Amino acid sequence: MTEKDLPLISVIVPVYNAEEYLPKCIDSILQQTYYNLEIILVNDGSRDRSGNICDEYAQIDNRVKVVHKQNGGVSKARNAGLNVVNGDFIGFVDSDDAIDAEMYECLYARIIETGADICVCGYRTTDGKSEGTVRVPHEKKLSSAELWDSYLDNYEGYCSIMNALWNKLYRRDLISSESENSKAVRFEEILFTAGDMRFNIDCISAVENGVVFIDRVLYNYSRSNNPESLSYSDGKYDRMIIILEHFKKALLSVLPNKKKEIERFIEYGCSINLLYDICQSIILRRKKQHKMSIKAVKTILSRPSAGSKDKLIAILLFVLPDSMFYMLLKLYRSRSKKPKLLVLR
Repeated sequence: MTEKDLPLISVIVPVYNAEEYLPKCIDSILQQTYYNLEIILVNDGSRDRSGNICDEYAQIDNRVKVVHKQNGGVSKARNAGLNVVNGDFIGFVDSDDAIDAEMYECLYARIIETGADICVCGYRTTDGKSEGTVRVPHEKKLSSAELWDSYLDNYEGYCSIMNALWNKLYRRDLISSESENSKAVRFEEILFTAGDMRFNIDCISAVENGVVFIDRVLYNYSRSNNPESLSYSDGKYDRMIIILEHFKKALLSVLPNKKKEIERFIEYGCSINLLYDICQSIILRRKKQHKMSIKAVKTILSRPSAGSKDKLIAILLFVLPDSMFYMLLKLYRSRSKKPKLLVLR
């Protein structure tokens, strides 16, 4: 079997104002040791040269396809890519990231070896100043029920690995079902945050042959590289509640005997995400954006899903001097065993 006889892998890259990072991203995909790729670049109404760069690569390599669309957010961009895929397997890469040359060869080989529907690898993180590594918890193959059970028991070990899209390879059958009785999995377009997690919940719920892990660090995730991809907007917490309620249903469907553990887990997730929004409002205050920060706190305090304890914590955190707030935050991070990674962003 030649390289071109191997199954086609479709790689979807949503692109928005990423001209500084985009060439490195695309080059890393084109240089894969797994040759039979379809690279779908979705230009989401970029205002810079990103669209031109996409078109230039399409002229250089016939594996590159470009979709130009009006700006609508990353979820709509990814759905636009899913609507035109031809591959037997699907992967995702963010436009300001890069992947190791052997990534898709390794993920594909592991799927073929185990018969799994999804393969997950580790990744590197960088914010331009420091670097870190997130590894998979093991190399086992788990069923949907086994995976969610492990997630509940050790979410610190699983959460950062499972929430992301880009460190995975999916069988297309999970996402784009040809059956009239099955609904194709798509990104929830009203969610500008946490869309990755919602998508993974739906895919893992559809798994029949398990999810397998490979102990290789193959993806390079850039945190805070592209300022266009970072913004504070009202309603993030409310969207998190939507995701967590969806997650609760998925967990209960496969783990009905763990109702109490699941409810505690979801309650903790709601609290953590509420505090994340408070931290965002404090950052706005620090940047002298007082009107926005006060509006954010008022919005949080008015939410029915926010308990009285959470509201009290929100007020206390907001009125603290910045120096004391960051001291407490540092102390929490150094002593708490509960991960920041449960914040679904």
